[in-house]
Parts: sequence; structure tokens; C-alpha cells
Amino acid sequence: MVKRIPSISDETGRTIRYRLINGRIVRSDEQALSDLMLTEALRRTGVDPANQGSRLPVMQKGQIVGTLPASFEPSAIGDQSFMYGSKPSDFRREGNVWVADQMLGLGNLASVPGFRSA
Repeated sequence: MVKRIPSISDETGRTIRYRLINGRIVRSDEQALSDLMLTEALRRTGVDPANQGSRLPVMQKGQIVGTLPASFEPSAIGDQSFMYGSKPSDFRREGNVWVADQMLGLGNLASVPGFRSA
């Protein structure tokens, strides 16, 4: 059985550690792991992740504040920071734009995997 090993130093470095059945410890970059899981989930539903476009703008209060990958899925955010816990209402898709809740600060947005500030 694969077991996640929690660590404060890993949380601040955005690294995740797992102990494998044979006792070996494997480290992975949190962002890479998140991207790989989404990529695999898309493949299993018959969607080619490579054909999902590039990045979509993120609007907040009528202004573009950054971009997110076209494959972004708000429900997969999780808690990326001790300062920010995601909620289902934080992002909504309107056409080819993600709209961020007006209560999200720049620090919250910066902790969202894949977000790039404008």
C-alpha cells in the first residue's frame, strides 16, 4: 500500500512524499503530481490533454488578473496553502474565461496550481 508521509518541510516546499510497499520513499513536486493526475483523468475520459489549448484568462472585478491552463479544474485545487482553502464558488467558467470570486486576494490566486499573474 502506498502511504502519504506528511511533513511540514514538504508542505512549504510544495513536495509530496509517499512510502511504497517496499519501504522506499518517493518524492514528487506537488504541481507535477497534480498536472499528471489531471492528465490521466482526461485520458481516461477519452480527451487528449495535448489538444486542450493553452491558457485561459482569469477575470476578477472586470479585469484580467492572470491566466490558468485550459485544463484547469477548480474542484481539483484542494488546499494548496495554509492561507487559502478552496471553495466551489471560487472560480466559474464563462465561455473562454475563468471568473475568480471577488473575495480572492492575490495571495489566494497565486496559490492556485497553474495560475500565472498578469
